[in-house]
Amino acid sequence: MNKEQAQQLTAFSKKFKEASSLYSFNAENFLSPHEYGEELSDFIEFCYNNKLVSQEYDKIIEELTVNKAKPEWYAGLSEEKVMQCLGYFIRRDRFYDGFLASRIQDGTILQLLERMKVIYSL
Repeated sequence: MNKEQAQQLTAFSKKFKEASSLYSFNAENFLSPHEYGEELSDFIEFCYNNKLVSQEYDKIIEELTVNKAKPEWYAGLSEEKVMQCLGYFIRRDRFYDGFLASRIQDGTILQLLERMKVIYSL
């Protein structure tokens, strides 16, 4: 990732602070009840179009599971690990409807984007 991509990626953090407007829940749509709004869809598309979804996202799953509630863990993440986490959330959402929305709601995505700001001095 270059600095311009990092700036564009971290710009999504402003939109994610108001998480309730990013998606809606439609119980009538049994298979995919989470309907993502334009901002969240743009985020996913940006990550794919810029090849930011790490193909090695599976390497972070265990570490993320153990440490996701520890703010100090995020502070030490490398760019590679941040991108592995984001890749995991985006890819997992394809098989677990609403997974990405839940990571936005609990602030995990914001912590990752804030870490990226630190890494790139933004």
